[in-house]
Parts: sequence; structure tokens; C-alpha cells
Amino acid sequence: MAKKFKFKLESVLKYAKNMENVKKIEFVMAQKEYYLAIQKKEELERSKLILEEEKREIMLSGFDFTLISMYENYIEKIKNDILKAEEVIADKKREMEEKRAVYIEMRKKRKGYELLKEKALKKYNEKLMQEEMKFNDELGVLKYNERNRK
Repeated sequence: MAKKFKFKLESVLKYAKNMENVKKIEFVMAQKEYYLAIQKKEELERSKLILEEEKREIMLSGFDFTLISMYENYIEKIKNDILKAEEVIADKKREMEEKRAVYIEMRKKRKGYELLKEKALKKYNEKLMQEEMKFNDELGVLKYNERNRK
């Protein structure tokens, strides 16, 4: 009876699969943070547009300088928040791309180990076939010799 196939690097392959999953999760989380940062910036831009429209309506309906001044100050604050949000988006994008690169690298390593495993399994199966053919040849020779002796 032949030995069962055992891949020598099975533990390394298992570790590579686990690390790939960890890096994939890290990438997905970074991607989520990136899209949330974009969403926050878009919300700020919508708020700015609404406030500017409200300010225009106040200016058209009558001049309340203190209210207009408050609107202008708040709009200025939102503009600053938008600039900060753009910086956050750039940081989150860079972080996401780094995590993506690490994830892709881990996926390549895992695929490399799987390829090694496939090659080792193929080699193992070929060896089994050779042993089986050798056994069948020997069995055929024994039967032939047994028939010729009689």
C-alpha cells in the first residue's frame, strides 16, 4: 500500500492562506474608510451649497447683516472642513493602495505555494502510476512463469 500524499509545505500554505485573508480584510477596511471619507466630503459640499442658497434668499428678502455674517462664517468653516476632508481622502487612498499591494503580494505567494502543491501531487500520482504499472508487470510475469511451468 502506498503512502498517503503529504505536501511538505502544507503548514506554510495554510499560513499563507490565513495571511491572505487577514490582508484582504485590512484592504477592505481601508477601502471602506476611503469611501466614507469621500462620502463625508460630499455631505460637506452639499451643506455648503444649501447654506449658500439660504444666504442668497436672506440677502434677497432683506438685509440682516448679523445673520448673513453668521452664514458667511459658517460657510467659511465648511470650506476649511472640505479642505481637511480632501487631505483625509488623499491619506485614506494612499493607505488603501498600500493595503491593496500587500494583499496582492500575499495572494501571489499563496498561489505560488498552491502551484508547488499541485506539482508535488502530480509527481506523487505519476510515481503511484509507475509503481502500479511495475506491480502489474511483475504480476503478469509471475502468472506467465506459473503457466509455463505446468
